[in-house]
Amino acid sequence: MIITIEGKPASGKTTTCIKLIEKFKEKGEHCLCGFTTKEIRDHTGKRTGFEIITLQGRRAILADVIYKTPFRVGKYYVKVDNFEKIALDEVGKFFKDECNILIIDEIGKMEMLSKKFRESIEKLLSVEKGIIVCTLPIVDFHPLVSAFRQKADKRFLLESGSYKSEEVAEEILQIVLKKLLQNQST
Repeated sequence: MIITIEGKPASGKTTTCIKLIEKFKEKGEHCLCGFTTKEIRDHTGKRTGFEIITLQGRRAILADVIYKTPFRVGKYYVKVDNFEKIALDEVGKFFKDECNILIIDEIGKMEMLSKKFRESIEKLLSVEKGIIVCTLPIVDFHPLVSAFRQKADKRFLLESGSYKSEEVAEEILQIVLKKLLQNQST
């Protein structure tokens, strides 16, 4: 099962993922893997980059404005190696059945600079096990973004300014719990 959380920047996609993860952890009965992203801000509050954080708390710089790399999205230099070390490990856990729910925040321009990540998530489209919850940008900038949108069993569109992260996270939780119960009874 694939569930997508879609929206423009600042629409609440990451917040929804974080709330969903919190809700799963409160339930305490499900094996989760994956990652979220978080803005990095300087002492003045200006955004200077992003970090990737696993559900177990491993962290790495995803992109920043300071240390130059050959990979760039807007003003941010993307640290593809950092991203791959964490993201590929988390997706790998799902393939190895170390978790049955995979959270990917997000399948965006920075993340898609990694060829290995693209190859890994392409494989997810043909997996017939577990549950994948991923965030997608509103624009289909890559065929894999379109593919996830088309393959999704359930899609949630968040609109900027109408932060309903709590409600969406709860609805996704209920969908996932129902699916897990169905899987147990078959």
